[in-house]
Amino acid sequence: QQQKHITAGFLHQQSTTTLLCTSPSFTTMFRSRLGAIFLWALLLPCGPIQAQPDDTPTTNINNNNNNDDEIMLEDFRHPQHDWTTLNDPVMGGRSYSTLTIDNTTGIAHFVGRCAVVPFLHAPGFITMVTGRGFFQPTSHFRDVSTCGALKLVARRTTDDDYDGYFVSFGTVRVPGGRHASGYKAPLPQLYHGTGGEFREIIVPFANFSSKWDETTGRVQVSCRDDARYCPDIKTLQDFQTLSLWGEGVEGDVDLEIQRISAVQCASRDGASLSSYQAFLREQPSRSSSSSQGTTIWIWVGALVLAGAALYMEQERRKRHSELRHPVLGGGGVATTEYESIPGIQLEDRRDEGGDSLA
Repeated sequence: QQQKHITAGFLHQQSTTTLLCTSPSFTTMFRSRLGAIFLWALLLPCGPIQAQPDDTPTTNINNNNNNDDEIMLEDFRHPQHDWTTLNDPVMGGRSYSTLTIDNTTGIAHFVGRCAVVPFLHAPGFITMVTGRGFFQPTSHFRDVSTCGALKLVARRTTDDDYDGYFVSFGTVRVPGGRHASGYKAPLPQLYHGTGGEFREIIVPFANFSSKWDETTGRVQVSCRDDARYCPDIKTLQDFQTLSLWGEGVEGDVDLEIQRISAVQCASRDGASLSSYQAFLREQPSRSSSSSQGTTIWIWVGALVLAGAALYMEQERRKRHSELRHPVLGGGGVATTEYESIPGIQLEDRRDEGGDSLA
């Protein structure tokens, strides 16, 4: 359909050009200085027509040895990645944290305090992270591009309603951003209720966004509101880094995690789509509608410019002299119009009979 749409737009553009080229005044206008303006107005709408996004979803085959709809990313009974902590003291803050991994119980215990950064007069952050540290190698994760959500099996061990928990992955940076990178989402399941039993916390990939506030960690523009900030396929194929945060809220953090995985994964044979793939497939249609509306306005603007160019050309031609050639047998006449020029006096010359020569 995209190809047919582009072809139809091209044919319509071509037929419009043909009709305009047959106009009697086209050749004269083309030689004028306004010709370039007219042609620019004529060709301007071609851009949006060719910029229609592809609405075909990308489906990748996971390199897994099972057919389950869950892909394990980290099990702390047998950790596959090197985890450490990274806190705001590197920015002059006073937050602190520690991380302990017990292979016997299969629990990673992340505990610390998010304190106010003096020069910011706002709470900083603490993180448990893999793949990002001053002396830490980049991690490589399994391909989860056919999955729909991230799942954590975790619990908080205190009854404090600390609401600064976040999870993030990837290294993508938003243009104009300073330090923020990756896709981040809040974990509201952790700051409601009381601590106690481990629970499954499922965060759809559509809840993650690369447009988040560097001070508070809060998402500024969600993926659902603007698909430009949704996790891209390249990042989902390999997170490279994964982090759990306490950020933007002053208070104590006490979190235990057993496993992290991707769920709601599509079948390996491509017969079905994950919830996130289905979500992404809907996005181009929304962009296409917006693009079509933009194209209409560009066409309107192009027609207005073209009409203005034609009108100005006709006015210009009215100011020129008409020339005919009786010497070639024609019956035409020639007239010349003079316009007064400030500061210049034309000489009034007359022949012997008193008729004016001017």
